[in-house]
Parts: sequence; structure tokens; C-alpha cells
Amino acid sequence: MQKADWQAIIDNGYEIPADRTAQSFLPDLLNALGSTDPELRDTFAYPILEHWVHEQRYSPDDMRAMVARLAENLMTGLGEEATDSVFLRAFSILMLAEIVHEDNLRPFLSEAEVRQLLELGLAYQTAERDVRGWVPEKGWAHTVAHTADLLWVLVRNRYLGSHDLERVLDAIATKVLISSTPFLCDEDERLAQPVVAALRRELVDSAFVAAWLSRLTEPPDRASWGDAFLVGQDLATRLNVKQFLRSVYFQLTLPASPPPGLSAVLPALVVSLRMLSQWYVRE
Repeated sequence: MQKADWQAIIDNGYEIPADRTAQSFLPDLLNALGSTDPELRDTFAYPILEHWVHEQRYSPDDMRAMVARLAENLMTGLGEEATDSVFLRAFSILMLAEIVHEDNLRPFLSEAEVRQLLELGLAYQTAERDVRGWVPEKGWAHTVAHTADLLWVLVRNRYLGSHDLERVLDAIATKVLISSTPFLCDEDERLAQPVVAALRRELVDSAFVAAWLSRLTEPPDRASWGDAFLVGQDLATRLNVKQFLRSVYFQLTLPASPPPGLSAVLPALVVSLRMLSQWYVRE
């Protein structure tokens, strides 16, 4: 397949050529997810796969096979930094998010399968070391944002309960706290989405949320965030924490229909934001 062939499919409303099946394109599309050519990866492979998944061009068994392949892809080069292997991982986790999203809309996965994806997503988020967003000449890597997308659809899944949501929130806090590279490509906003989605379900009690916020604003391994100004990488982490909590705040308060339990969460969140901003605000 040449780029012109993929473009023809898109121009034709993502229709599958009469002499082909969606299944016959899978090897090429899945391989292209790891391409260093941003047009092949971002413009053709991912959007076509996304459309065909949501247009139900693949059977549940097709998508289960796809999940297995995508899960294997996440292990390719895992732990490396600043290498091209990141693209295969980043777009494989993004396609897993699309498959879970499809399951949320039209259920086909079992509880065991959803839970396997939860474990996979949490483990991958912890192990991924390449947190680049936009890579010059090669396009999006964006592993932090793409993993957040998977967690976002997972926390809305019918099978996940309060303990699962707490694990996701804890994993997100850990990612923010260990990230010493500034989030420059809206990663904070993408990470806030699964947090807000989890809070909207009203399964996480206020005591857990308070402790979770305290972990971010008063990490147990430091006296305060004030000394972050003395260490460059700590300063980047502090900035990530502050931007992340601001994103959570605005995503909770700006929508026309805020979460019903907002009154139990917002005061503690405001206190956390004030603590992180006290170096600039003088009364």
C-alpha cells in the first residue's frame, strides 16, 4: 500500500475497497503504528484503524487478536529513552484506548479481559521512560497523554469499582511525581481527564481524595516543594504537579454540569492549589 492508496480510502469516507476486507489491511496498519513517518502513522494508520474499530468492521475476535498484538508492542524497547521504538508503544496504547472505548459503547469484552487491560495500562505507565510529546520531524510520541487516554476510558468501564479507580488515581499521581521533564504538550490536561471521570462516578470517598491530594502537595520524601527551586529536575516536577492540579480544577468546575459530588472534593483541591502557589501569592 502506498500513501496514495491510504489517502483514497480516507477520501472515500473510510470505505473498504470492494476487493479487500478490513482484516486484510490489519498487518500493514498495525506495522505502520510504529513508523517514524508521521504521515503514515498519524494521518493514515491510526485514523483508519480507529474508524474501522468504531464502524464495527472488526469482529470481537478480531479485536481480541488486535489487543494481543498491541500488548506485545508495548514491550518493544520499553525502558528506552529518546529512541524510535517509542512510536510503536505510543500508538499501540492509543489503539488499546480505542478498543476499550468501543467496548464501553458496545460491550464485548469480559470482566477478566478488561481487568487484564487495566493491569497492562498501569504497568506500562510505570515502566515507560520516554515522555517526549512532539518529536521534530517524526511527530507525536506523547506516551503520557496516550496512556492517560486508556485510563480515561477504563475508569468509565462497567467492570471497574472504587478500588480500581483508586489504583488509577494513585498511578497517575505517581507518574506526575516522578516526571522530571516538563509537560509541554498538554499532558497535564490529558492526565486530568481520567481523574475527573473517576470522580464523576462518585465511587471514591472524600478521605481517599484528601490523602491523594496531600501526597501531591506534600510528598513524603520532601519537607516541602519550596526546595524544588534549588534542584532543576525537582522544579520541573513541581511545575507538572501544579499544572496537573490546575487542570483537574478547571475540568471539574468549567463544565455546564459539574460532578454531583463536587462540594466534597473542591475545598481540598483549592487548598492544594494554594499550597503550591504560596511562593508567588503574598497577602
